[in-house]
Formats: sequence, C-alpha cells, structure tokens
Amino acid sequence: MRALAVAVKDNTTVTRLDLSSNHISPEGAAALAQGLKHNKTIARLNLHWNSLGDVGAVALADALTHNTAVTTACTSIGLEGTVALAEMLKHNTTITALFLSDNSIGDEGVVALSEMLKHNMTITYLVLGNNSIGDLGAKALAEMLKHNTTIMEILVYTNSISPVGGAALGAVMDQNRTLKCIYIEKNSPATARAFGAALPVDRNIDTGSWDDDPEGRAAYKEARQGKKTQQQQMLFTACENGDVEAVASLIDQDHAQVSQQDNQGDTPLHVACRHNQPATVKLLLDKGADTAIKNSKGNTPYNTAAVSGHLALTTIEGLKPANDQQQQPSSTAPNTRPTEQAHRAAVQARMMEIATRFSKHMAGRAKIGLSGQGRAGKTTLVDSLLGKEFNSQQHSTLGATSKDMSVTVHTMEVCDWKESEERGTEFMRSLYGTAMAQESGVDKEMEKAVTTVHAKLSAGVVEDEEPAARLVKNDSTTGRSTRPSQTPSSRTASTTTPSTASISRPVSPRLVHVTAAPAVERQPGQQARSSDQGDDDTDAPDNAATPSISEEEVEKAIKDFDFDATLGEGKTQVSFKIFDLGGQSTFYIFHPFFLTKYAVYLLVFSMEDLLHQDKSKRAESWEFMEHWLSSLHLHAKGAPVLIIGTFADVVSKRKQHENISRDIYSRLRHNPAFPGVIHNDKHGLWFWPVDNTKSINDPMIQDLRQTISSTALAQEYVSQEVAVPYLHLYDKLNAIARDEKRPLLTFDEVVKIARSCGLRTREETRACLQFLHLYSMVLYYDTVPGMEDFVILSPQWAVDTMTRVIRNFDLHRDVRDGEARAVGAQLWDDLVDRGILHRRLLGVLWNDVHSNLVMPFLRLMMQYGLCIEYSPPKLVDSRRALARTNSGHGDNATAKGSKGNSPGHQQYLVPAILPMTIRHNSSTMASVTLSTTAAQQVNPYLGYEKKTAFVAFSLKQFKQSASVQVEHAKHASFLPEGLFTVVLAHVMAHAQHGASQEPKLSRTHAICFMESTKLELQLVPAVGGIKMKITSAQPRAMLHMLHTMISEAARERYPELKSSLLLPYDDKTLLFFEDVLHHHKRKQDMWVDEQLLSPDDLIAKYGPLLPVLGLQDKYDVFISYRQRANSGLVMALHPRLEQRNLVAFLDANNLETGLNFKLSFMTAIGLSLVACPIVSAATIMQMRQLQHSDYCDNVLLEWMTMLALHEFQRAHEKDDEKEQHAKIRLRRVVPVFVSSAWHNANDSSSMNKGGASQYDSFDNMKRLAMTLPNVVSKETATALDQYFTQVLHLPSPQQHRSVRETVLSLFDIDAVIALDATVDRTSQLRDIAEKVRQVAVSAIKGQPLASAPHPEPMQEQGGVEFDEEFKAWLSTNKLLPHMHDALEEVGAANFAMLEVLVDTGVVGVNKLQEMGVRAGPAHLFMQRFQEHRAAANAAKQSCCCLLM
Repeated sequence: MRALAVAVKDNTTVTRLDLSSNHISPEGAAALAQGLKHNKTIARLNLHWNSLGDVGAVALADALTHNTAVTTACTSIGLEGTVALAEMLKHNTTITALFLSDNSIGDEGVVALSEMLKHNMTITYLVLGNNSIGDLGAKALAEMLKHNTTIMEILVYTNSISPVGGAALGAVMDQNRTLKCIYIEKNSPATARAFGAALPVDRNIDTGSWDDDPEGRAAYKEARQGKKTQQQQMLFTACENGDVEAVASLIDQDHAQVSQQDNQGDTPLHVACRHNQPATVKLLLDKGADTAIKNSKGNTPYNTAAVSGHLALTTIEGLKPANDQQQQPSSTAPNTRPTEQAHRAAVQARMMEIATRFSKHMAGRAKIGLSGQGRAGKTTLVDSLLGKEFNSQQHSTLGATSKDMSVTVHTMEVCDWKESEERGTEFMRSLYGTAMAQESGVDKEMEKAVTTVHAKLSAGVVEDEEPAARLVKNDSTTGRSTRPSQTPSSRTASTTTPSTASISRPVSPRLVHVTAAPAVERQPGQQARSSDQGDDDTDAPDNAATPSISEEEVEKAIKDFDFDATLGEGKTQVSFKIFDLGGQSTFYIFHPFFLTKYAVYLLVFSMEDLLHQDKSKRAESWEFMEHWLSSLHLHAKGAPVLIIGTFADVVSKRKQHENISRDIYSRLRHNPAFPGVIHNDKHGLWFWPVDNTKSINDPMIQDLRQTISSTALAQEYVSQEVAVPYLHLYDKLNAIARDEKRPLLTFDEVVKIARSCGLRTREETRACLQFLHLYSMVLYYDTVPGMEDFVILSPQWAVDTMTRVIRNFDLHRDVRDGEARAVGAQLWDDLVDRGILHRRLLGVLWNDVHSNLVMPFLRLMMQYGLCIEYSPPKLVDSRRALARTNSGHGDNATAKGSKGNSPGHQQYLVPAILPMTIRHNSSTMASVTLSTTAAQQVNPYLGYEKKTAFVAFSLKQFKQSASVQVEHAKHASFLPEGLFTVVLAHVMAHAQHGASQEPKLSRTHAICFMESTKLELQLVPAVGGIKMKITSAQPRAMLHMLHTMISEAARERYPELKSSLLLPYDDKTLLFFEDVLHHHKRKQDMWVDEQLLSPDDLIAKYGPLLPVLGLQDKYDVFISYRQRANSGLVMALHPRLEQRNLVAFLDANNLETGLNFKLSFMTAIGLSLVACPIVSAATIMQMRQLQHSDYCDNVLLEWMTMLALHEFQRAHEKDDEKEQHAKIRLRRVVPVFVSSAWHNANDSSSMNKGGASQYDSFDNMKRLAMTLPNVVSKETATALDQYFTQVLHLPSPQQHRSVRETVLSLFDIDAVIALDATVDRTSQLRDIAEKVRQVAVSAIKGQPLASAPHPEPMQEQGGVEFDEEFKAWLSTNKLLPHMHDALEEVGAANFAMLEVLVDTGVVGVNKLQEMGVRAGPAHLFMQRFQEHRAAANAAKQSCCCLLM
C-alpha cells in the first residue's frame, strides 16, 4: 500500500482508482491519504468493503480536504469517520457524488452529514443504503432538504426508518422541489405507506423500481392513490359546500389540479355548478378551470348548471365554452329545471306508469348493523347520524334495537338522513323511490355501482362460488336489468374500498309463480322446507299473482301521497333499517339472529378505552374488535365494515388518530374479515374518529353518513326488484302490528291475508315471508318445528322476549322480575346464578306469549344454541335405589310417573348467563368481559398433563409437522366468542344423563361427573381451543367420542371452522394426535423437534389416550351403534358399564395398521359374551338407502354377524367344550330400543329429532322397519361370508337375511326397551346399564370369565369407597396418603379389584408414577402387595374390567 501511495502521489494519468473489497488497514489508508493530498488527476475513488477503521477514515477525510480533483468517493467507514468526512465536506468543493452504503453510520453519522449538507452546494448524489438509519437520521435528512437545493438523488434503502421517518421525508418534498429521486424501499411496508401518504399529490418523484420490495411498492402506491383520492374528495366537498377559502388553499397551497375528474367524470366546476355555488364557480374560472370537459352524462359545467335550474350561474362570464355557444345539455331534461309543480307531475306520471304496467318495484332497502363493545357509544352514534342532540344519560342497549331511516339520495355520494315516520305504506314508499330513481337516472348509477362491485369480484379470487351464480346483465336496448331476481350479493363492498376482497356470487333462488324470491339465508344445520302438502291451490295460474287493484285506486293513492313531506331535490329515497346490537357479552350468543351478509356494519370502539392507562383495558378493547370482526366473518362473510372510534372529544389530536389507524391496520389486517373494511380515504385513516357530543355538527359524522350511504347504495340487494304483492302483504302485516298491537300472527292467518294481495298459494306466501325475513321486516323460521306456524311481525318483540331470560340481571331489570322471584327464590337463584331456567318461571317472564308458541320459541332458541333441555343429576340411594335430584338445582325431578317430568317442571340450561368462571368470584369478572379475555386470565396452558388433550380451532389448517409450538397454535387459531357455550350445550345434552353428581358449569370451564369418570372442559386461548381432561382408568373411548362431538358442534354453528386434536408435550410444544396415533399403530419412532420418541415413550406419556394394539381375546359386551345417530347415548352409557366392571368393545379404532376393519369388529363380536345393538329410528332410516344402491352398511353388517353367530351357537350348544369354537363366545343378543330423546342433537342426517319422535313406540318403530327393502345387501353379505371363511374357517351362512328381515329379527328377541321419551333419561340410562350387566352375568355359565366376579354396583358418588380391610392394610403400611388418589382413579376399592388391575398391567410401578405417585411409595406399594398376595395364597387369574 505504501508503494501505491507513492505512485499515486506522483501519477498524472490515472483518473479512477478502485480499491474495493481488499484488506486495506487503517495504516494503509493513512499512507494512501498522504498520496492523495498531492494527486491532481484522480476523480473517482472507491474504497468500499475494506477495513479502514476510524483512523484511516479520518486520514482520508483530511486528505480530501486538500484534494480538489476527486469528484466521486466510495468509502467504508464508521461513525467517527463519518463525522470527519462531514467536516471535510465543509471545505471540499469538488466531490459531487458520495457513496456511503453498507456501513454503520447510524443516526449520529447522518445527523453530522445533514448539518454539513445544509451548506454544501456541490454534492448531487448521496447513497446511504444499509446503514442502520432510523427516524432521527431520516428527520435530519428531511430538515437538510429544506435548505439544500443541489442534491438530485438520495438513496436510503434497507435501513430502519419507521413510518415517522418516512412521513418526514415525504412531507419535505412539498418544500423541496429540486430532488428528483429518493429510494426508500426495504425499510418496511408501513414506512413506504407513510412516505406515500405524506408526499404531496402533485409532486412527481422517482422512487425506483421496488423490485426487491413488492410489499413496500404496493403500500406506497396504495397510500399515493389514497392521498390523491382524499385530496380530490376534500376539493369536491369544498366546491359542493361553497367553501371558497378551502378551494383556494387546496389549489394554491396543496397544488390540487383544478380540472381533475372523479369517477362520474365531474370536475370541481361541475360540482360547484350542480350545487349553485357562484363564488366557487368564479374562483375556479380564475384558476383556469377547463369549461369544455364533459362528464359521463355528456354535460359540461354550463350544462350541469342549466339542468339543475341554477340560471344565475349560466350568466357568469367564461362558464359557457367559447367554441360551442349553441351547446345544449345532453340530458333529456330542458335547459332549465322544471318548476316544482311540473317536477311533481313528472314523478306522478312515472309512478302511475310503474304501478299500472309493471309488477315489480325497486326494493330500496338496506340493513345497517352496529356492533362493538358495551358502552362504546353505539346508540349515541345512531342519534348523531340522525342529527339528534347528545344525550349523556343514554342507557345500555338490551339485546338489540332497530329503527328505520329514510335516506334521500342526491348522488351516490350525497344523501340526507331522517328517522322514518310510521305514516305511508311500503308500496307507496317503494313506488315513489322507484319513480324518482328512474326519473333522475340514479337507478342506472346504482346499477353501475353494483356492476363495479362485480367487476372487482371477477378480477379477484372468488371463494365458495356457486355454479348457478350469475353476474348482473343489462339489456342495452331498454336500459333495464334483465337479470332474474336473485339472492342479494353475498359480498357487498363500497366502490371506495381500497382493496379487493373475496366476494361470493349470489346464488340462484328457487322460483315461485309470483316472483323469483331470494332464498333466505339458512343457519347451519337447517334444511329447506318442502312445499306444503295437500294445498288445493298450489297450481294457481301465473296471472293470479297480480293483486286486484284498479287504476283508479292507484291514481287516488298517488294523488293522496304527501309530496310536500317527501319530494325534495333528491333523486330517490331508500330505507335503512338500523340494528343496534347490545354490547354486553351476555347478548352475543343470539346476535347470529341479526348478522347476515346482506347488510353494512359499523364496528364501534371507544378511543378512550383503546388509549387507556390500564393495559388490561386496552387489551380488552382490541379483543372486542377482533371478536366482532371474527363474528362478522363467520355470520356475515363479505359484508362491508366501517370502523368507528368514539370519544373524539377526549381523544382529539390528529396524531392520536393516526397512531390508532396504524395500530388497527397492523393488528387487524390478518383477520379474515379485514378485506371488507372500508378505508376512510378522505382522512387517510382506517376508521372514523367521531365526536358524538357535537352530533351531526361534527364534520366526521357527516362524512361517515355519506360513506355509509354510498356503501349501502352499491349493494345489489338495495336495487333489486321486489314483487308488488310482497309490498301489499307487508303493508297489511305492518298495519296489524301497528294498529292492533299484535306482534305475531299464525301462518294460516297470513295466508288468508296474502290471498287478498295476489299471493294465491301457501308456497307463494312462504316465499314472500322468506324475502321479508331477509330484510328483517318480519321474522319467519319455517325450519324450526312449530315455528313454521307463526310469523313474527315485530323483530323487536322477538329480541325483547329472548332478553327476558338472556341478560345481565344486575344491569338490565324487567318489570316481571319481582313476580318471577315470588314463584320461588330457589328457582330465581338457579336462573340468575347458575343459568338454569325452570319452565315455571317462563309462565311469568313470558306471560304475554301464547301458550302454543312457548315450546316452538324454546325450540328456536335451542336450535341457535341459546338453551338446552336439562335434567338435574340424580344420586343413588344404595339402600333403596331411589332416584332423587341434587338439591342444588331447585325442583326435584323424580322417577317415571312423577310430576318431575311434567312440562311445568322442565328445566333448561342457558349457557350465556352461566358464571364467567368456576373458581373465581363473579364480581372480579365484569359482565361485559369476553369469555376469551376471562379465560386468558384464569385458564393458562399448563404444559404436559396426563389424560389431557386439546381441540384447537382455526379457519385454515396450520399443521406443518407432527408438532406445533404453543405460540404458533395460538396465532393460527380462531376462537369465536360463545364457542365454548355452544360446545358445552352439545356435550351437556348427553353428559348430563350420565351424571352422578351436580356438574360445575361456567362460560369458560366445566366439570362433569359421570360415574367414576370426571370430565373437565376448559377454554384455553393460549392454544386457541378447548382442553379436555378425562379422569378415568381408560379414557381413550371417551376422548374419541368427545372430540367428534365437539368438532361437529363447532362446525354446525361455524361451518368454516376446522379442528385439530392436540396432545400437550411440554410447556412450549403440542403434538398432533393423528401423528402420535400413526406412529403408535405402526410402532415407529417419532421425532419431536430434535428429540426422538420411541413407541414405548409414546405409551408411557399418552398410553391411556391411545388404543390397545390388536384385539383382546375376551369381551363382555359389544355395543353396536350408528355414530351420527346415537353416539351421545353411548358416551353417557360407557362410564356406567365401566363402573359395573364390564369390558365393552365400542368400535374398532384400536386396530393396528393393516388389519381389516370389518373383519376385526366382526371378530370382536364373536369374542363378546353379549352383543347389544342400539336400535333407533334414525339408525333404521339410514338403511332405507339400500333400496336404491347396494353398499356395505357397517351397522347392518354388525347386526347380521351377531344374529348369524347366535344361530351358530344355538346349533352347537350341545357340543363338548373342547369342540366349541375358540373364536365364538357370543351367548346373548340384547337389542336396546331407544327413543328420539337419545337422537344426537347435532345429527345432520335425513331424519332430525322431531322426525324421529313419531316412532317413539315399539309398534311404530317396527312399522318403520317394515318399510325397509326386502332385499339382501350383497356387499354386506359378502363381508359376512369373508368373516366366516377367513377368520372362523367355517362355511358361509347358507342363507342371508334381507335388510328388512335382519332388523325385524331384533324385534323378536328379549330386549331393553327405552322408548318413552317423557321418562327421565338419567333413570333410563341407569336401567339400560344394569340390565346389560345382568345379562352379561347370566351369560357367563361356566365360560372363562372376561372379568372379575361382578360385584354390586358401586355407590354413584364422585369417589371410590375403599373396603375396610383394604383401607386398614394401606394405613398399616403408611401408604394411604400416597396411594389414595391413584387407587381411586383406577377404581381399586379392594384386594380383588387390585389383583385384576395388577395382572392386566393397569397398575404397576411405572403406571403409578404416571398417575403422580412418587417412585419410593410406588415401589413399596407393589412390594407390600406381592407379599400380601403370597401370604394369603389368593392369587387369581382375571382380567381388568375396564372400558376399551
């Protein structure tokens, strides 16, 4: 380097010196610097990627102070070197380009450079990429650019600049107009967005290609466009309002283009002319506005003034284009606006034409839903939108309220609101709105807006597309829509939505004679109701659909119409029905009644809470917003959402609003509903900060109102056509509700009224009611048994009725509460404190509900999961075996025949009003707290727990390997509020009948006791799901059924939810059960992160939850049931069989991989003493499909197998024991006939619970069996033959029964009958288990026992009562405190039981340690037991009686 330095000193020819990527040390740099002091020719110096150090950099800086030749410098330096370089540049006047990328300059170095560059007038190119520059450095550069006018390009890519620094650099571009290029990519998308939002609209600057930062490029362009749109809206609004000062400022200060055009082709001058603003017109002309520009209607600003009737404007000099003095408006309207009288006449004529010539009107209706946290100010916001004065004493909303708004449409962006008055009819309202829309042309504007939405749809990705879906098509000759009447678009979005969301196309409705009515959106699990059978008039001709209303009547109605109250300057009128949904979490469970995709939603939050000093308060606010967006995605997928922040009187600073907006985007953008969130383009925010204390005087409220209007008007369901008879029927129903104060009618009453409106058939009436239900004008639930007979005229009445039993009883009182409390203090306490509703209380709380409607309305609530039928648990009196209830539940329900089963003594569990938690004082959990929030506080993830699994819920499968980190599971999860109570309702519908003591229930935690099994469910947000802890000897079968039940319950309410079964591994990791099961069945090692688990490790950790590989050689009972029909019964039954020491084979999910499923369960039947087919109407009904297609029905195969084996045994019952077949132990077939009461609540098969109830008798069920096909299922018979030949090595049965014969054979066998649906199911369950036990005992008859001698049933308490001798032995050996819980868990109450458990491997040193016993006591216990066994000489050969 020294030699080079000497050469540089004297060289006069070299002009460029590139020494990059060498190992030049500080000493070498210092030597080179000495040479450069004297060199006069080198103009470009590159020392990048060396090790100059601060010493070398300082030396070079000193050299360049004296060098006047170098114009471009590339150096590798740090902070001290940068400071020295900055000092040098104060004196150097030759360097024009400075490359300092890929260093560690940091903010301090940039601050030093910026101070120098304020005065340096030679550098034009500055590269500072990849230098760890933050906001301090970015602000310093921005401040420098206010003074420096020579720098043309600055590169600050790949730094740490946040949105604050990005905004500073963007904003300075307004003052600095000389900088041509700035590269800011690869900082962050948020920084790029902030830079674009701050950059002046008119400032054209090169920001590079962004090739390596596509997200940043998209954010920058989006912000840039948003800024332009915002400025345009501000300019157009100022022109509309005549704000001359604002218009001047926007043009002069913000450089707004004076002749820019909006989506309709209007310029600011068009807007000023339309709204009669002469001063603004003159200002725009002075600023050079182009008067010749035509809008989409072909009108110049002059024409617009003429069409609008503003004659004074047409006289302003310069407004009329000089080149076309004869130009006329292209509109069909004359040059001047018609007089008010002429305009009225034109509208009346149009109304008459529509009424007499057309059978459909524009619907002109939209739904607005307000949602959000309690006390966020939703109700006050509605008042503000209506222009009402602020009410500081506004009460909290109870459940939900609704009101109608009349909205006058001036343009798609300009509307006026007022609360609708009760006068007038829906027919006249829609007729007037349709006429005004056609007269003014706004109908085509609305159609264009809908088409724009669909254009976005076709350009984007469509989810769940229906094959029959069609976009709107227009007839170019008539201008009218030629589309068939459709279901409103399932995706609704404002034309100003900044991003394209996924949109579901509208589906084709079912057709009826009068109109193609939109199909009502079905709730999960509902089925479309077929046409009424037996109607005499279902084939009425088409022309019967037109109502008999004469032209004279129409003409009179039009003349009597109050035009003075409705006719204004608007182009049409529409009605908004606004629903204010209660914010308390108690009400969330019935919000699905009102959340549909055919609405626009306002998500309201308190900015004051969001910025609260209390961290938990802030967190809760965000959780509420997440919850509501999630709910809207589940129940109203695709609907547009506007986010509203209240308390702008407290949180008033723009900076605060910007920070909240950034947080909204960063926190909520991953929510699946966020694509539907409307951006506040005018103010550059993701929400509208409103001050309700100012009401309509708050400009933000005004902007919000217009955005709501334009968003709603762009929805297809607003402009879709509706049959005139529908309108007439609604008017008559509305008049009855208003004048006669009747909240509901019977369906038959409505049918009679409908005939007078032109609806001739019951099916047409039903289609009309479904359409009105869609708009919440009436409520009609024709899929709920009993509710199809009623039509609710007042949706508010339905809400009020439900909230009498579902509310916060401390916050919301009812006048009936005192009378209800007088019915019984215990009954009232059960409702308020434990969520148990006694039917007797409804006689008071629903005293105005007709007795015929009470049960259908309860069924409606049950279908939505609002309540379930509840049977209090019963305890067994061991002396008298007399059933009685636990006193904690008020009324004692008794055995069959008692009054406890009468309707007046029925009980219902209402999950939504259960306590928030079990073990915490309710006062610490406010009623407005979300269950997920409460669960986060009280139900943490505890890491590995034995006999525990989790069901995690998500919208997308998140599995990537056999394990998942807890944090990742939480991030990927999706937990709708109320999910736990939905699941709890389904589980309790079955588990309650096997309960042995009172359950402990809450909205986040539940514990049920089923014989010796303790079932615990817990909402655990940390893993995004529900914990299942099953404390029993062998919980594997319960886990299988419980997981299935929980998953199906969740999918029934939330069809998009996906579930994953997880096992806890440690405090950070969960394992997917399917992978554990896969490796267990294949006996393979399994990797968990970097740890390898052997098959034995898996068994040691998860053995009780995993199936025992292979089949046992003996079973007591084989339970045959159809999973979708009666799994709930089996889930409740199996703990009772286990308690009675029966080994029961439930299903074949314990088979090793490779084993034949069918052959295995048939083998298990043969190895069982008793086979119990569960016979129900739903099970039989499924077999009717064999009439049309042959397949192997597994349930039928099980029944054919047990009958064939039973016949074989009877034929060989006299054979010697040695000659008996080793694989056939079957002695008895005992059918169990069960009623519809045991039908799965969430069964989505062809027969629902109501349909099954007609077969709740032995004779009726037998008649159902007689309808089965009298054919042999060849597929099923073939499987049976394979079992006989391949497993038993016997000839196939000579003759196979038909499907009908097989089922009818069960009716001829002694059976357990449980067909009385009115009998208490807990008693039924106990009887079934006891009778099965008795049959099993009688079937032993000298056979090798599959279990120990069957003792009397143990007391049905929560624990196990130890035998006195056994307990004394434990105490003598000082083992009782160590062993008590473990022995109780496995049911070892005496020496005989313990011997069985030890012999079968259930109890041993390792097993005891797994159950929590320390190693020392475990070894001592086993040693003492073996000593006792030897001394007593009482070893026995027996198997453990545990449930498979």
